[in-house]
Formats: sequence, structure tokens, C-alpha cells
Amino acid sequence: KAKEKKITLFRCTMRSQQKWWFLSEADEQLPGTDKDIDYYQHKSKKDEEAEPPSAGWTTCREASDPPPILEPKGVMVPPGQEYNTMEHQLAKWAITNQIVELVLGNSIHREIVARSIPLIRFLASMCTKDDPLDDSIQPNEVGPNAYCLQASHLTLAWNTCKSKLDAAVSSEVYQLLVSILPKLPTSLAIQLLTTVQQSLDDSNPKDYLFEVAEFCSTLAGGNADSGSDVGNNCIYFEDEVRDVVLKLLWAVLTHPEAHLLKWYNILKNFVTQELRIEPMGARQREAFLEYCKRSLLDNLSQSSHIDESIALRMVTLTQFVLEACPLEQSAQLVFENRGELANLLFKELISYLTRRSNGDSMALSIKRTASNLTNNVDFKHNAALIERLNIIRYVYGISGTVEMSTDQLDTLWKLCHMSEDHEAVMVFLASASSNDTIHGSTGPSLGDNATYIGPTNQVHQPLTASYSDEVRVYAFQSLFCSNDVDWENLGLKAYTSFQILFKSLKKSLRASVTSHGVALDALWRICLEAGNNDVATQAMKDLLHVYSTISATKRQNEAAAKNAWSQKSTEEFSTTESFAKRIYACLQQVKQGLLNGTKLSRRSAERCVRILNAAIGHAAGSGKATTHAVHFKPASCKGLINKVEDIVQFIPHGLRGQDCYRTI
Repeated sequence: KAKEKKITLFRCTMRSQQKWWFLSEADEQLPGTDKDIDYYQHKSKKDEEAEPPSAGWTTCREASDPPPILEPKGVMVPPGQEYNTMEHQLAKWAITNQIVELVLGNSIHREIVARSIPLIRFLASMCTKDDPLDDSIQPNEVGPNAYCLQASHLTLAWNTCKSKLDAAVSSEVYQLLVSILPKLPTSLAIQLLTTVQQSLDDSNPKDYLFEVAEFCSTLAGGNADSGSDVGNNCIYFEDEVRDVVLKLLWAVLTHPEAHLLKWYNILKNFVTQELRIEPMGARQREAFLEYCKRSLLDNLSQSSHIDESIALRMVTLTQFVLEACPLEQSAQLVFENRGELANLLFKELISYLTRRSNGDSMALSIKRTASNLTNNVDFKHNAALIERLNIIRYVYGISGTVEMSTDQLDTLWKLCHMSEDHEAVMVFLASASSNDTIHGSTGPSLGDNATYIGPTNQVHQPLTASYSDEVRVYAFQSLFCSNDVDWENLGLKAYTSFQILFKSLKKSLRASVTSHGVALDALWRICLEAGNNDVATQAMKDLLHVYSTISATKRQNEAAAKNAWSQKSTEEFSTTESFAKRIYACLQQVKQGLLNGTKLSRRSAERCVRILNAAIGHAAGSGKATTHAVHFKPASCKGLINKVEDIVQFIPHGLRGQDCYRTI
């Protein structure tokens, strides 16, 4: 056209507060209004508000496609004034007048900090604003990045948080430090993080764990009070900075009092997220695992006076690091050096049980000082044992090749002196007896499952059996069926584990351990000695099912033996114990116990009669209207029974004839 146009590039804040970029012919009287002639426009995203985007423009009515692609050419200023723009003048004014010192100084106030955040962010961005000019251009006054945020400002901000004067002010400063961290040069960012970590130094007379943890939780993008999940405000770090961030977080997680922090789970989730960023993550995972190994070895070298809470946390952190690894790497870490890690964890478990049996365990005793710490609870040894067993199950399960031996099981079993510990080990052995697609089914635990982003997510990894078939048979016969098992104080978990381990045996082995009496002896013992009535009831059902199965198999083989085309031998059933003989022996034992006034003999007598009732088909619910259960009352019969035939006297009239006989 004849008249040359002046095209302006500017950002406009709309009535909706959304910021748009425009390429327009601005009105000379009212620029930035609807009187402008717009050619191209762009609705900016959050990261596009400071500078116009190079692409993504849309065409307005007065223009034609295609929309332009912009290319930055640098600061448009007169030569020699590159470091004297309005931004540089503002930064110079703020630094010269010590605005940061005023904001974070003695007169600090939450509102002042909150309203100064944009200015301090601006000063942080000025740290990397300028590039050196060509030698041919000489600036008028100062060089590049002369006025910007300094290390002294960051130290002042952190000291403000450490002062503990006002929690609201500290919260604003945490948000400020985290928001400027990505804008800082690598050297300044590392210096800030190092200063924060030094506050956890053991030589420091004051404890700043709470302040460091709150800074880290803000860095993680989640606040324990707001309930937000990690990852809402994702921050991207350079590898060098991420390395220091992870070391800071690890220092918090391994602090002696870290488990009392209400942000502990948030920090673990954030560490997991950072550890899975490659290639830095692989190196850090191996470094943290080596730290765990050294801590476990230190605990093994100390025979007494170990804080059990800290010792347990190092075991749980070992699993935590493994869960952050890809499956292939975690399996390799467990397998290397002939299963060194798995063996180390097992030795730590044995060391813990030894300390516990010797009375050398030192329960955690940390005073409660502030609401930032959770309530301190007494250390629960059984829960600690279950946690360790869960972790050992996981470690042996992910390797696929490292297996437990009979000697290890023997050592573990002998160090359990309480029934609740035996039950925990039985649950562990049952869980570890076969392949499992989801780990962590051994029982309740103290720790939290490591996840990738949210604390409610769970990591599922396929687990293989932790020991071989031979060890499985040994565990069932020598441990579960042992006469030393105190069924008086064991519950349903123990008996369910007994069932699971039995079912995990091969079919031929199951027949062998039942027909030759090992499992049968254990079932009889459980029926008569179990303190939990539900356990006794289930054991009775299983006992009668075993006898029924043996009898049915025996009849089938006897019939097959008569067939000329089949020569199956029935010799293997010749040693099968007679039910009648066994119940008779139990009744004789019960009688002697009643005469001697042995404790619990009456309960055993009642259970013998329950077994008899169920065996002959007279139990309640059998559906036979003409028969009734025999109710045996030992107290009224004491001294009247000298032989089995005397029991007939207590059978109701009408139930003594041959019509009421049942085959056992």
C-alpha cells in the first residue's frame, strides 16, 4: 500500500485476566483497545507470559494465512546500552537500595514477603539474563548480570526460616526459595541447597530438622496440611542440581528423628520420583543402596545399645531404594556378589532377634516438642519383625535365583521365643512358599509402600518363591508339624499358613506326610490343643477330610487290586493309623488328665466328643431327624468311666441299637 504501516507486538490482559499476544496496527490515540487493527493473535500459556512465543499464532480477520513464525533478535537498544535497559535499571535500584535485605530483615512480615516475591523472582532471573557482548562493543557502565540475586540474599532467606519467629512468614519464604530455585544459576542453586543441608549437621547445636523438612516438602510440591500429591508443581532441575537435591532429601530421610515428621511419606514419594529420572537416577539408586548396606553392617557390628527404630528404618529404606529401581536392576542388585544383599538383610534380622532375646534392644525415646512431629508411640517388636519378614520376602522374591536354606529357617525358627513371633514366621514361610504376583501379603507393616507419584498408589512386582521344593517340605515337616509349636497361643493366621504350606506341596508329598502320620499328628494336636476355638473347628474338618480321603483311596485301590488287569499295591496304606485307635488313645489320655486335674483336659475331652459326633454323622446339621449328637459331660462322669464300654451308659436310649451304627 501507498502508506507504510507500523506493526506493533504487545501483550494485552483481557477482562478474563487471560494474557494474549497481538501483532497489530495500534491506534495512535488509544493503543491496546478495540480500535487497533489486529492481524495475528496468540493466547499465552503460563510460561509464555514474559516473552512472545515463536509459533502457534492464529490469523485474525484483517490478515491472511499462514501466520508468521517469530525469531528473537536480541535486545533492541542503542549500542553500548545493552546493560542499561529498564530491567537492568530496576535490578540496579533494588540491589543498590538493599530491597531484599529490607524484605527479609528484622521487620519481616508475611504480607511484605508475599508481595515482594515477584520482585525477588525477577532478581533471580537477572542472574542469567545477559550474555557477554562482542569485544567490539563496550558497555557504558557495568558488565553482564551485575545486579541480581546474590548468595548472601539466599543465606538471609534461609536464616529467616531457621529463626522460627513466625510459621506464616517461614511458609512464604519456603515458597519463595522453591519458586526461584529453577531460575538460579547452577552454582547459586547448589550453594542454597548445601546451606540447607548443613543445618542437619550433627555438630550443629540446634535441631533444624523441621525447617529443612518443610523446605523439602515445599520443594516436593506437596504440603501435608493441604493433602496435595507430589507432582502437582513439577520442577525440572539440571543434573548437577538434582544430584544435590537428592542428597538433601536422603539426609532428611535418614535423620534419626525423620520418622516423626508428618511429611515423611511425601518426601519418600518425591525421592522415588526423582530417582526414576535417568541417567542420574541409576547412579543415585546404587549410591543410596550402598549407604543402606553400610548402615546394616554397622548395626551387625554393634552387639547392644542400638536404637531399634533407626535400625528398622534403614531396613525399610533398603526396600524403598530397590522399589525405585527398574525390575531388572533391582534383581541384579540382589543377585550380585552371590546374593550379598539378601544375606545381609537376613543376618540383620537374626541380629535383631538375638538382641531382642538378650534384652539389648533399646526402644526409641524422643521427646515430643512440637506439632510438626507425630505422636511418639512405644516401639512394637512384633510389628518390627513382621516388617523385616515382609522385606526379606520381597528381596528374595525379586531375585528369582537367590533362595533361603534349611539352616536359615532353623536359625530363624529357634530365635522366635514368643507365639506371636512364631505366627509371624509361619505367615512369612507360607507367603514365600510359592510365586506371587503382588508383594507385601505377609502381614501388616510399619512402613509405607513406595510409589511413583501419589502416596495411595502401590507398586506391584512379580515375586518368585523364596526357597526350593526341598526346603518347603522341610519347613512343613520339621517346623510347622513340630511338637514344639504352641497351638494354645496361635491363631487363625498360623493355621491358615499351615494349610497354605501343606497345599503348596506336591500331591505325592501331601499323600506321604498325611498317610505316614506327620501332618496327621499335627492335625490331632491342633484339634485338641488349639486355644482358638475357630482354629480347632477348622482343624477338625480338615482332620476328618483327611481320613475320608485316605479311606476312599484305600477302597479304590483294594477294588483295583482285585482286577486282573491292575496290580496296584495296597501296601502303602497298611500303616495308615486307624481312626478308632487314635480316638481311643486320645480318650484314654483325656481320662488320665481329668483324674489328675490337668488344666485344659475338660476342653480336650469336649473336643474328642465333637470329633466323634462329626465322624459318626451325628453332628448338628447332618440332616438325620432320627439321631442326635452325643453330649459328653466329663464333670458328671468323673470316676465312673473305667473302660470305653462305660461310655455306652451315657448314650440316650434308642441310640444304642444297630440301626444307629455308623462306619468310621
